[in-house]
Amino acid sequence: MSSKPRVVKDYEKLDESIKEMIKLNYPHGFEEHLVTFNNAEGKRVSALPFETEEKYYLVRMTIAEAQAIIEGAVALAAIGAGYSGSEHG
Repeated sequence: MSSKPRVVKDYEKLDESIKEMIKLNYPHGFEEHLVTFNNAEGKRVSALPFETEEKYYLVRMTIAEAQAIIEGAVALAAIGAGYSGSEHG
């Protein structure tokens, strides 16, 4: 176990750079990597464990949110790929 600071944070509240690192680290999705735990209020929460050089994160998200994040990234990549091809003429 590392002695890095531990951070529990909602995905939406992460810096964009951390979001990009997560997407690069899990290019095919991360829903199967989610863990569940009971928070301080006793509610069941799911989160993605993610470690950077500086911190250990538990990134809170639901399975549906995890799927939507990756589906959105794939859709954006497909749109970008459509514009990078040669024009038909």
